[in-house]
Amino acid sequence: MKSTAIGIIVLILVVISLSSFGSTHAYYTSRKVTGPHLISTWQSNLWTRTTQADFQAGVPVNVNISTISGSVILENQTTTPSIYATTGSSTNFLVYIISNNTWAARANTPGNVGAGGGVRYIGLGNISALRGSNTNALWVYNISSNSWSVKAVTPSNVNTGGSLSDYIGSGNISALRGASTATFWMYNISTNAWSVKANAPGNVGAGGALAYDNGNYIYAFNGTNTRNFWRYSISGNSWSALANIPGNVGDGGSLASDKVNYIYAFNGTTTAYFWRYDIINNSWSDAGVADPPVNVGAGGSLTYIAGSSGYKNAGTIASPVFDTGYTGKRWDSLQWDSAIIAGTNITFEVRSSDTLFAMDDSTPLWTIAGWPSPVSSGLPSGRYLQWRASLSTNDPSKTPVLSEVRVWYS
Repeated sequence: MKSTAIGIIVLILVVISLSSFGSTHAYYTSRKVTGPHLISTWQSNLWTRTTQADFQAGVPVNVNISTISGSVILENQTTTPSIYATTGSSTNFLVYIISNNTWAARANTPGNVGAGGGVRYIGLGNISALRGSNTNALWVYNISSNSWSVKAVTPSNVNTGGSLSDYIGSGNISALRGASTATFWMYNISTNAWSVKANAPGNVGAGGALAYDNGNYIYAFNGTNTRNFWRYSISGNSWSALANIPGNVGDGGSLASDKVNYIYAFNGTTTAYFWRYDIINNSWSDAGVADPPVNVGAGGSLTYIAGSSGYKNAGTIASPVFDTGYTGKRWDSLQWDSAIIAGTNITFEVRSSDTLFAMDDSTPLWTIAGWPSPVSSGLPSGRYLQWRASLSTNDPSKTPVLSEVRVWYS
């Protein structure tokens, strides 16, 4: 009877210890301990992070720890409509914020962009860029990280030539051949086939450019140091002349449409002219928009990006460094509570050392933890321990949710 009574008391103590979070508790693990009264139990220490204050004490990067109390989600980002631009003959890369009519510098391109080079928005926060200048370089810029990456090279070198439009619906992209011809083509993505359309009103050369209004029309610069500006009707397969551009367009001439009201343009020709065309009123304005801070030449280009609101694609939350009090402590188990929906994910890394380190130090190195929760093998040992969770999504409307992290050690 005495042994039974002691066993009940031990069980009650264990249950009581589990009722309070954020501190160290007794808990069961696989390490067997036998007492003098033949009571068998399993003991370990528990470190829990579960409250908003717990997560705030760590190192959050691109995550939100206040919207859902006691949980971590990806940070929401709201972007306003903007235009990204290369200015040609340089590594300059700029963004024009439409709402406040200002330009700002972004991370330089990996190399000088020249004739035939330019940028196009390709979705999911990324912009592709051809270097031009008779090279085969292709780069991709990520807006949220403000960084460039080098991609597979093009099949042959890119130099002065025609212009490619943005996607114009029904699986099509349009193209001017350039090279002092009036040739105009359509490319169908699904059938991988080109078709010849009505010739442009004049031969297109340096500064030729295209912009799609998200409806029935494609707008075009003639280039070749002229002021000609045209509109192509997709349904009618016909061209018409519009109001002349404010100045002659040559190398670096470029167009970008906001898909509703306006088309924005670089003049090129080693000038800093930036214009806006009013689609409804068929009129150009120079004073209505600020000029870029540098001149635009061969390789100048523009691409429009609509404003958006959604979750960032990745973020992390690192815990504070926990002191177990004794050297050589081992991690018995890492567990977490989370809500993962399709297109999102949470992964964990861990590190431990008998030497004290700061929670944002680069060492000791992180080790990828297993999956799924709970993880009870491959965990490090050491007096000081820390975990880091990485949250990610491939859909800006969705975020994973991390609610609690528990570490057992002995």
